[in-house]
Amino acid sequence: MRAGLTRRVTVASTGLVVLIAGAFVVLLLALDSIRESGALARHSRTELSAANRLEKLVVDLETGQRGFVITHDEGFLAPWHEARRRIPAAGEQLLNIADDPGQHRRAARIVRSVASYISDYSLPLVAAARRRDPAAESVRVTVRGKRLVDALRARFNRYVNSERDLLTARQADADSQAHAATVAASIGLAGSVALIALFAWYLVRAIVLPVRRAAGMA
Repeated sequence: MRAGLTRRVTVASTGLVVLIAGAFVVLLLALDSIRESGALARHSRTELSAANRLEKLVVDLETGQRGFVITHDEGFLAPWHEARRRIPAAGEQLLNIADDPGQHRRAARIVRSVASYISDYSLPLVAAARRRDPAAESVRVTVRGKRLVDALRARFNRYVNSERDLLTARQADADSQAHAATVAASIGLAGSVALIALFAWYLVRAIVLPVRRAAGMA
């Protein structure tokens, strides 16, 4: 009888330990997923910031060259020169942090398009304006420039919208993992309390009450 009682106590104790350990394991896994999702969300915000930075440099480039073409004032080329200097590093940064394969392809197309815009349109336009070439102010050149800038902005918009979709999905995943962690912890806690209460009740019936009866008989 004593051996049977010991076996039952051992089984109950083991079950309690397994339940509590399992609840903590599930909770730790969920918390790890939350940290990973949070890191991915922060990375998405970094990508958005890098894309916005590169787009702003393109706008500065376009604004500076347009002002110079209209006025022939070299002062308008200050932001143009600064943008040209900073664009390669900004493009490289965007390529380096775009971890999603689709986003990396979009970033590569943006970087190539910006480089083509500078070499094929912006530099020749500024050079022609410096020569006072009337073609620099022609409608055809102006329309071409607007079309190229609109195409670049469309590429930036696609990249930003795609990254925002990824950010939304990652935040939703983080929220889901947080909910799963809360549910797992609640179930584990409730189950542990219930099993502890059941174990205590079993010990009272199996050990305490018989000991009291034996003491009373003695």
